[in-house]
Amino acid sequence: MFVHLVEKAPIDLAAAVALIDAAVQNADLEIDYESSDRVAEFLAEHYAEMRAFAGIADASTAADVVALVSRFGTQISDLTVLGDAQREAVVAACLYPVTRANLFAALGAGTPLALDVVRATNVTVYRHVLDNLDSYLHDREEDDVTVDASEEFVAVLNDVAGAAAGQGLNGSMRKYLDPGMSAGAFR
Repeated sequence: MFVHLVEKAPIDLAAAVALIDAAVQNADLEIDYESSDRVAEFLAEHYAEMRAFAGIADASTAADVVALVSRFGTQISDLTVLGDAQREAVVAACLYPVTRANLFAALGAGTPLALDVVRATNVTVYRHVLDNLDSYLHDREEDDVTVDASEEFVAVLNDVAGAAAGQGLNGSMRKYLDPGMSAGAFR
């Protein structure tokens, strides 16, 4: 159904968005729907136009929508356009890129993005950030601290080092994990 609507149906874009939206909202998770890269791309490009993502939904419906798009391999690039329940489900499933805007949407506007604060606020988001350290470090602003409370420095550093070891430490993270650096330098 999804592949047909995206790749084969002779319909215009607005109709395709509306029909995919209806299909997502009414999908049966017991069915293993055929998908393709084009379906995943279509959803990634047009989710903000769909009520399944941006409308009001209960937690169960939102979880079903997210389970479906997860099967399709779709990432939600902007959490701010989602309905509350859908945003919570996408955050729980870690189906979003780590950006400042997405972290604020996931954690709450104004929440400091220091790793210890992220961990204390939402462990799932913290794990997602650790899995995407390059993105987190790249998106920091000059005056952002990576650890807010000095007493949390060693715990966070151990988590970061463990995550980096699992990902293969690259050059962008090395400067933050220099063994000779002091706790105050981890900014």
